[in-house]
Amino acid sequence: DASGVVAGFAVLLEDGTIDQFFVAPAFAGQGVARMLMAHIHQQAARRGLTELLADVSLTAEPFFLMSGFEVEGRHEVARTEVSLSYARMRKRLRIGAV
Repeated sequence: DASGVVAGFAVLLEDGTIDQFFVAPAFAGQGVARMLMAHIHQQAARRGLTELLADVSLTAEPFFLMSGFEVEGRHEVARTEVSLSYARMRKRLRIGAV
């Protein structure tokens, strides 16, 4: 925002994988995620990508579903005695469309 506080960020890899997608809790519900996703789609269109991929937390899954992604599978990974669940999601793109 204008005060220099990071509201969110996203990273799109060359292969179409969304590597990072984060919105700070203080900015939830203010359209930050929608703006980030729109920017990702613009970048994908510029690069001529045909699909987007993401490993998505269960908390973020509803947003990705509303953004047109589909669940390809569900997975768990163990980290220091904690099991983290996530969904592998994919969105097929039409070249030139957002």
